[in-house]
Amino acid sequence: MEEKEIYDLIILGGGPAGSSCAIYAKKYKLNTIIISPEIGGTINKAHMVDNYLGFFDITGMDLGMKFSEHLAKFEVPIEYDFARKIEKDGDLFKVLTFSKEFVGKTILFALGLERKKLGIPGEKELLGRGVSYCVTCDAMFFRDKVVAVTGSDDHAASGAVHLAQNSSKVYLINPESELSCKPYWLDEINSNSKIQVLNETNVTEVLGAESVKGIKTTKGDLNDVEGFFIEIGAVPSDTLLSEFNVQKDDKGFIKVDSEQRTTEDGIYAAGDITTNSAKFLQVATAVSEGAICSYTIFKDLKKNARNKN
Repeated sequence: MEEKEIYDLIILGGGPAGSSCAIYAKKYKLNTIIISPEIGGTINKAHMVDNYLGFFDITGMDLGMKFSEHLAKFEVPIEYDFARKIEKDGDLFKVLTFSKEFVGKTILFALGLERKKLGIPGEKELLGRGVSYCVTCDAMFFRDKVVAVTGSDDHAASGAVHLAQNSSKVYLINPESELSCKPYWLDEINSNSKIQVLNETNVTEVLGAESVKGIKTTKGDLNDVEGFFIEIGAVPSDTLLSEFNVQKDDKGFIKVDSEQRTTEDGIYAAGDITTNSAKFLQVATAVSEGAICSYTIFKDLKKNARNKN
């Protein structure tokens, strides 16, 4: 029976944190692999990134491609798949995907966040038929149509601005009394006649049988809406860690120390899913946490090797 390769580091997630960690890990000569269905992660869905140092007016998809090119330069192996289970095997970890098994000395958990759902009638039934959680992915399907996006932060605000480039009208349905986005996006919204903001309003139902034919709100029905985008935030994606002693805060974010260690030996975390970086949820902070984590793992592996000798 062929002996399995043992990696120094298995990275779960190909977003900014995982990609950054992988590049640094290769420089530290750690045998590293990324397991992820894509490189870039949620950044691929961003309409525009204009605040990451050295890049301005770059689409999220293009920035994700830059990550891929950088990983290719350092010859980082990538398994394009989903991790479905993590098991402890003595001092090692086994990561099972849907087709293979990988063995590693350490794990970096960098799977980011999952989109929140409204949980209203019609949302699940009409997903992909007018209901979407990704403006960048689906805006093109609503050229010259009336659409709505719900949410109050930068994601909702920037999504409304992006949709207004092609759609005939955009309702920005804000559950709060005022938008909590950056002033830049507020200026863009206020100067765009296509965007109508409805404050202190909640969507209660998505209407339609085969496709979206309107939405119900707490302030009346909007029967002209043909596309509905949900941008109400995200929650940590941490189900793979349920069997480990990995502590989280009351919101489900993984607790890490200043060097990205979790409370489980051998498991590290970086990016949007952690309690570090003031939960700022930016590309810059995710890249930083990934870089820090690589150095921590390098030090810990050297220390463990010395202790065994």
